Amino acid sequence: MPSKPKLKTLMGGDPQWFLADHQLPDGAIIGGYEKEALYIIRAPHRGSFTPGKFVPSLGLGFIPWGGEANEKSEFEVLCGYNCIWVPSRVDKIPVGAVVGGFSEDDGREKLYVGRAAHEGHLIPGKVQPSHRVCYIPYNNKEIAKSSYEILIVPNSNTCYANKFFVYNIELESASESESDESDNDTNDESDNYSDNDIVYNEEDVE
Repeated sequence: MPSKPKLKTLMGGDPQWFLADHQLPDGAIIGGYEKEALYIIRAPHRGSFTPGKFVPSLGLGFIPWGGEANEKSEFEVLCGYNCIWVPSRVDKIPVGAVVGGFSEDDGREKLYVGRAAHEGHLIPGKVQPSHRVCYIPYNNKEIAKSSYEILIVPNSNTCYANKFFVYNIELESASESESDESDNDTNDESDNYSDNDIVYNEEDVE
């Protein structure tokens, strides 16, 4: 019986931003789909640097900001391959999350690269922890989603694999949550969060 081939770790390929002008650079990361493949971009807007989507058929980028999908003809595109999407919600930011920019506020809050499902599409956008949502640009609007996926560089800190952080508060890992749930014989979703979490009002978002 033949032996299994040895797997080798690919070297390099961490996500990097490259300036683009209507054209995609080599290695552009596909971030979703909306009748066609969408790519991950970021662009300056009113003091912020905001992640969004590039639509190849239009040759334009769109970023979510101020309740609208703002059109951009000059932007940066995220390229690379050493990254994966992981599920998250509200303000749960996993270790290794890819920073896509910053807010327009004085404190310049970090904005992360996220994506969310909407009306049969999967659309990249920005995760803003203080707002507890991922914003996506769609149909000329900024849509807020409390459940989303966030882009991470895997194994960026093996000491904290499967850990989440909320404003520097470390929450239990997924494996610890599963263990607690089996011990308590309950499926109560509140077991997955710390006592310090604020109950999220999902009436404000989709």
